[in-house]
Amino acid sequence: MKNWNIRKYVDGSLILAMFALVGIWQTAAQTNDEKAVREVLTREAAAVEKGDLAALDKIWANSEDVTVFESGHANYGWTDYRNNHLAPELKEFKNTKYVFSDLKVKTSGSLAYATFKYTLSADIGTHHVDAGGLGTAVLEKRDGHWRIVHWHSSAPRRQASTQTSFVKDFKGVIEKLRAGGATVVQGEEISQPFFSVEGQTLNVNGESVQVFEYKDAKTAEKEAKQISPQGTPIGTTMVTWVAPPHFYRNDKLIVLYVGKNSEIIKAFENALGRQFAGK
Repeated sequence: MKNWNIRKYVDGSLILAMFALVGIWQTAAQTNDEKAVREVLTREAAAVEKGDLAALDKIWANSEDVTVFESGHANYGWTDYRNNHLAPELKEFKNTKYVFSDLKVKTSGSLAYATFKYTLSADIGTHHVDAGGLGTAVLEKRDGHWRIVHWHSSAPRRQASTQTSFVKDFKGVIEKLRAGGATVVQGEEISQPFFSVEGQTLNVNGESVQVFEYKDAKTAEKEAKQISPQGTPIGTTMVTWVAPPHFYRNDKLIVLYVGKNSEIIKAFENALGRQFAGK
């Protein structure tokens, strides 16, 4: 009976020891995964600073299930985000500093998520940008490597101003949009049969916008009067739009956006006032 009790005690101790070892192994594995996720995010920041798309290809999952939400704009799939958001943005950024802080990582099996604060500073042409906010990244372990599959960042809400200052020239449009957190890339010149001046395209959060700058406000006002309240006809030209048109004007500027993105519409209302024609 005594020997049986000793054996029972020894067997119980062995079982407890095995559970302890399993717990230690699981904790170590989790710690290693958290460390690996932190390393991925450190490489992400470094790649953005260098404008290194090849490095980012190895950090992100190169698949169509990638989702990115930034400043009210969404990208679906790595190809969309890489080619239509990252590539044009990084091409313009110079002297970039991108830093994560207050980084917290949690892992569970093949999934992980991280929350963080970020700061970004960069020179864009003659303009300098300082931005910051909060972010969340979701990562998945694929073929033994952690890859980013989802990214969501947001900047703090700007304090409302008691006075509204609308922009009056092309440069002011770009600066106002960027100050509001939009990604803006200057595109090619464009002409419209109903306007007498050449326009300039802007890629704003992945969507095309046309900006027409006249020699003076009087000329811009005269041409704006051709546009019917619904955006067509314009003078004698009947226009079939592929999406709802939005026309904005202030001083010597007329801006045309064709689309449904509420964030872009709001951004141009902040820059130029409410649309004077369109749907």
